[in-house]
Amino acid sequence: MTSIDRLTVALATCAQRAKTEPLAFGELVAEIGDRSFAFICLLIALPFLIPVSLGPISTIGGIAFIALGWQMIRGRDTLWLPRRMAEIQLSERQIELMLGACRRVLSICRKISRPRLTSWVDGRVGLAFAGWMMILSGILIGVPLPGLPLTNTVPALCAIFACVALLERDGLMFLVSLFWLIATIVYFAVIGYFIYRFGMQAFDWMKDYLPSWLL
Repeated sequence: MTSIDRLTVALATCAQRAKTEPLAFGELVAEIGDRSFAFICLLIALPFLIPVSLGPISTIGGIAFIALGWQMIRGRDTLWLPRRMAEIQLSERQIELMLGACRRVLSICRKISRPRLTSWVDGRVGLAFAGWMMILSGILIGVPLPGLPLTNTVPALCAIFACVALLERDGLMFLVSLFWLIATIVYFAVIGYFIYRFGMQAFDWMKDYLPSWLL
């Protein structure tokens, strides 16, 4: 049974438990175990696939990625949550929504992913590499660029493929994640260049109307 299979079984078990008793978010994470990092990062990344910036939500999501990535780099076996977050009660419906979203995304990724280059993924080295991908993705997602397309989508793809690499033990997916990270940096650099050029042109147009002490 693969990590993805174990993950879906753990979620299905939690959904079954939620039918008879309250289930806290911390209990869900404990049930998922060593797959909790990849699963939570995947859930956070999914909303950012829409091709528009989510404004302040992007900043919050970016901070969450950074916090999760730091734990991964430190080599934690399971995800640590603040007490207030761990005590959040989840309904059966909420868990089933998580399960459905996870199944849909991973069913697509599974068509292109399988255990490959497992030495890149297993152990602390793989977890640390994924952690750096999460931190860098979080920083780029958190950059406030409202109104510009794909500024959340491209770094979210970097995070998603790093999660798939961990879940499927597919080192090749780390290379795909790295590709999306480089694509994000290039895209942001192009945006920065055009903003700089537009700003300089605007300044040249306005300098005739500005007082001399501002020039």
